[in-house]
Amino acid sequence: MILMTGDARASIPVLFVFMLHRHIHRTYVPEGIYFVTTDVRWHVPLFAKAVIAQIVERTIWHERTSCFLVYAYVIMQDHMHLLIQPTKGEISTIIQSIKSNSCREVNRYFQKQHSGERALAAMGDMGVFRWQKGFYDHVIKDDRDFRNHIEYIRYNPVKASLVEKPEEHPFLFVDEEAVWRMLG
Repeated sequence: MILMTGDARASIPVLFVFMLHRHIHRTYVPEGIYFVTTDVRWHVPLFAKAVIAQIVERTIWHERTSCFLVYAYVIMQDHMHLLIQPTKGEISTIIQSIKSNSCREVNRYFQKQHSGERALAAMGDMGVFRWQKGFYDHVIKDDRDFRNHIEYIRYNPVKASLVEKPEEHPFLFVDEEAVWRMLG
């Protein structure tokens, strides 16, 4: 495998880059803490609509009860970041479950709120809500890495100019007690 940096990577056709990312080999780290990013298909800003972001948030909380610990998450307009620790199962299975269950619930919401052509118009060109295939994950290496990713999640809405202060973002969660326990 050849690793490319800088301008060399930019010359690869976009479809080829997506193909590379779809076949990433994941390493499961028992008791590992993972920073995960996953995007809405075609980066449509569906989570700008609060009710859709709430459905995704409810799914995270429902899924965590049996599969993982949540240290932090933020749901942005077209993607989300999670900092989680699996307690049962592997990271791929957990993320697949969050994505498939939230997808089903968002589509159910749109079907109830709209009928026929209005539902398609509400979803734009997609017709139905879909997540981008795959996800990005990073295994947290140490306390500093953990702290950096907590702060990245916390300040992502500020950096994106959605809010002035992190606590103003309605779909940001940081379990301060769990973070404190982790960092001592």
